Amino acid sequence: LGLLTEGPSGRTYVPAGLESLRIAAGTLGKPVWVACSLRESERDAMVLDFTLLDAEERSLLEVRGFRIVAAARLNSLLHSVRWKKLPPTATADAGRRAQPCGRWLILADQSGLAARLAAELAGVEHVVVRAGAQFASDGPGRYQLDPSDRAQWQQLFAAAFADQAPSTIVHLWSLDARTIDTSVALDDAQRLICTSTLHLTQLVAAQAWARAPRVFFVTRAAQAVRGSEDVRHPEQALMWGFAATLAQEHPELQPALIDLEDADSDVAPLWAALTRPDDESRVALRAGERWVPRLAKLSLPQSHSPAQRVSADRTYLVSGGLGDLGFVAAERLIALGARHIALLGRSAPSPKRAAQLEQLRSQGNAIYVLSADVTDRDSLQRALAGLRRSAPAIGGVVHAA
Repeated sequence: LGLLTEGPSGRTYVPAGLESLRIAAGTLGKPVWVACSLRESERDAMVLDFTLLDAEERSLLEVRGFRIVAAARLNSLLHSVRWKKLPPTATADAGRRAQPCGRWLILADQSGLAARLAAELAGVEHVVVRAGAQFASDGPGRYQLDPSDRAQWQQLFAAAFADQAPSTIVHLWSLDARTIDTSVALDDAQRLICTSTLHLTQLVAAQAWARAPRVFFVTRAAQAVRGSEDVRHPEQALMWGFAATLAQEHPELQPALIDLEDADSDVAPLWAALTRPDDESRVALRAGERWVPRLAKLSLPQSHSPAQRVSADRTYLVSGGLGDLGFVAAERLIALGARHIALLGRSAPSPKRAAQLEQLRSQGNAIYVLSADVTDRDSLQRALAGLRRSAPAIGGVVHAA
């Protein structure tokens, strides 16, 4: 396929799709030959049929309708996420006067936002739950529990929602996540954000309620709405990734993400978003204005050379570098001019991979093999500390784990 990457007039072509793929059954030889035919040819695209054959000319792989397009056309299809300010639909005061209904469940933060929401809910049934060590009742409608203990969640549901399901759930625990600078802080963030959401949604989904509650997840300064300076609490962005998956698996919960401005103590914009929800599932509140993410066309420079961004006097770290994908990335970096490659894996290289590494070294490349689990901060720190002592500064990272 590498022979097809340069099309007519020197234009670069990239894969864009295929109609069918057939892999031969049984144990056959290694690919030796490629039989290729051009089915269609346009100015910016080509459609090919090809077959990989072994030394005995037996078919190993048949691909039909393999479509490649010119990079210029690909460029026109690229998009990125841009935040767009929405026109006002209701003022904060109108939102404050909105009358919520049903029973609410608030997973309370420690910054005081939950207390202000509870004050707005005066006269409306609501349950407030604090993160703690053990399940306990702190008074009527007030509880605490360990977010990571599923059994304590079950106790909460039995105590607070045995006779009536919640209509609205507001998750504020992300606001208490600390900056992730230690493994303890990472565990705490996972507990407050991911583990709590997992147990909450699993139990809600298991209930025989006639109507599922709508779930709101609130973060603060976790999204780069007006620029990177907006992001003051990147650890809370964990919730945005987790909730995106939740929306696919449990659309009946209508999960919505709301990102607050850093140090904003005004509850009115959030109150309006909670009591006057619309179809927007991802919203950022900035200076009283609502912003939403939208796809926008992304234009790349007409000419750019990856080789210009790879330096021979820098080290390039590939996580999962001992796997097939990571090793291909390492070979590509070397082809672009890199001479120091660090391959990070959880185990020692296989005999086959070790032989391939020696071949790369024989070509004048410095190959460093690091043993660490990228999910274990301490082992990763030890591996990187050893790399810093023996290799040039890191010039780039490829995450292929």
